[in-house]
Order: sequence, then structure tokens, then C-alpha cells
Amino acid sequence: MPPTPKQPPPTEPGFLVNGTYYPMPQGGFTLGEARAIRRITGLTMQAFEAHLQEAQRTGDFSDPDVVAAFVYVAMHRADPHTTIEVVDGLVLEQIEPVGEEDAATAAADPTTPPAPTTPPSGTAA
Repeated sequence: MPPTPKQPPPTEPGFLVNGTYYPMPQGGFTLGEARAIRRITGLTMQAFEAHLQEAQRTGDFSDPDVVAAFVYVAMHRADPHTTIEVVDGLVLEQIEPVGEEDAATAAADPTTPPAPTTPPSGTAA
């Protein structure tokens, strides 16, 4: 199990994996991260970042490849021993998006946990 990175309350959008908070990966990707993203999604960095921005804007995290890529990058940044296989082994219900509204609420009142979200639609566990 990876070490515990930043914990709630979140101050920026991201997600919880088994209750552990990871911030949403934002630009500044390393070459290794860019290659991993390409292997996972088949997307260029420009296309991946566009998908990521759209998912943040709409709250639609239904593309499992994009979800797997940003979960991998965030978890790998917290623990460099995290592998793509570890992320592939996660059950979708273990991944809970934390949106900008949740982060703003938590920043204003650190005792308020993120609002519950529904798992991505159209996917099976």
C-alpha cells in the first residue's frame, strides 16, 4: 500500500482512493508521466489535458483510460513505486472525485468532508 500523501480536507480538485486524497494532476508532466499517459490512454499530452479539463468542467469521469491515467500520475507522484498494474487493480468505487466545490467548502470549513459522488456511469466493477 502506498504511503499516505496529502490528506483531506482537500484544498484543490482531485480524488480520494480508499479515503486517501490525491490532487488532480496539473500540467508540468515529466517525460515518464507523458509516456505512461500515452501507454494508458493512447492520447497525446495535448489531447489528454483537454480530456482532463473537460472532465473537471463537467464532472464526467466516465472514460476509464483517462481516469486510470490521472489516478496513476497522482498516485505515482505520492509513491514512485505505484505501478500501472496497481491502478488497474482498483475497483471503480474506490475512486471518488473531489470537485472544486468540495475543495472550496473544505478550505472554508476543514471539518466538512467532501460531498458523496456517484461512481462513473457506464462502467462495471
